[in-house]
Amino acid sequence: MKENTPHDDLFKVTFSMPAEVEAFLKNFLPSWIASHLDFSTLKKEPDSFINENLRQYFSDIIYSCQWKDREGSLKLSFLLEHKSYIPKNIFIQLLRYLTEAYDHQYKSNELLTLVLPIVVYHGEGKWKKRSFVSFFEMPDQRFEKYIPHFDFELIDLKDISDDLIIHQSASLYLRSAFLVFKHKNDKEFIEQFSQEIFIFVEEEMDEARKLFFLRSLLTYIFQAFRYEGKEFQDFTKKLPKMIEPIAGSLWNTLIQEGMEKGMEKGMEVGIEKERMISHLEEKINLLVKLIIKNFNEETIADISGLSLAFVREFRKNSADKKVEGLRSSITTARTLRTPQAVEQYLVKQLKQFGFSLSVLSSYFGKTEKVLEQILDQR
Repeated sequence: MKENTPHDDLFKVTFSMPAEVEAFLKNFLPSWIASHLDFSTLKKEPDSFINENLRQYFSDIIYSCQWKDREGSLKLSFLLEHKSYIPKNIFIQLLRYLTEAYDHQYKSNELLTLVLPIVVYHGEGKWKKRSFVSFFEMPDQRFEKYIPHFDFELIDLKDISDDLIIHQSASLYLRSAFLVFKHKNDKEFIEQFSQEIFIFVEEEMDEARKLFFLRSLLTYIFQAFRYEGKEFQDFTKKLPKMIEPIAGSLWNTLIQEGMEKGMEKGMEVGIEKERMISHLEEKINLLVKLIIKNFNEETIADISGLSLAFVREFRKNSADKKVEGLRSSITTARTLRTPQAVEQYLVKQLKQFGFSLSVLSSYFGKTEKVLEQILDQR
């Protein structure tokens, strides 16, 4: 299964609502597409045809809609995906998905209908979009005709003004999600524009859906912006009155979950520690599966999101006993009290497994000198 992040959870909640998807398509698709869609036919499609490899990195959100002004029924499908980082080659990921989708249509005796990938990006770096063909080295340009030619819509939230997000039509939940996605590293913005982010609570709409989204949004803000307990409570007191008791209940729930997992320093420490351990655990399990299925190293790196060097060194040292020993070490890491202790322990275990300092430096985001100091500690 794909490792869920706070971004994944809020994205899925937001785009599980057809009304928000309709608003998104109307506001962010090119007008020559949006103006010809019959939104009365918009519906969420099942994702049962997506295999387990694809689930590692897709959000599994697919909608279909019929094209207006045409006799008969012409259906378009939309793959809605988000990225909080720039993938090495999004075309490889999308090509796998499109192949699965069209193969499913063919085996179901359906006419092949277009699947349009849409990627919402809210990362730090500038995404410089390239064509698929530009990734290839060719001795002659005439070889281009042998390369699949397709494209995707890229919605880079950094390129969209806050004013446009706030004043987009027919949406309230989408506006809130896009504002916190775009400013996910700016706690000051979240507090300064809290009224715009939470304006939906004052609207008359389905109360159950409103509360469901509200809890998801508050959970995202708490986790993504690393609020301390009192700081989080003070923040919610500035919001519309109906939010405070929900925030208090949510805070108690998060703390209780933390206590049940043995988190002695509250939810923030627990989340950070478990995220670090679960991330490595998920990646190791995925690498083992892909190696068993004889995927090449470049494909494994692309699917897993790990560096090619990491994949190569894992494969080189992936004897059964060594992998089981590493898995046992990951389990042991959960008994440690702090994220710092977990990180230091995992650095030592991965080095012992056979990873080089340069690969560990890239994985942990620390210099080799710092890692050497960790390894020298007893």
